Amino acid sequence: QLSGSLPDSYGNMTQLQFLELQNNALTGTLPASFSNMRGMVTLEAQNNYFTGSLPSSWGEAWTEVYEVYLYA
Repeated sequence: QLSGSLPDSYGNMTQLQFLELQNNALTGTLPASFSNMRGMVTLEAQNNYFTGSLPSSWGEAWTEVYEVYLYA
């Protein structure tokens, strides 16, 4: 099980399309650097302990996004 906050360096995975982080003990905010993942199609990050708002840069960058799961 993963815990703690997500590092900004995850945003360096610019070709990533699917990211599954669900059912962990992740905390903090979701990094704005995720907007570097221009090909993101699916983000599953539900059942964690994230706080704050989604970065507005995601909406501008994720033109191919199909699914985002963030519920608690």
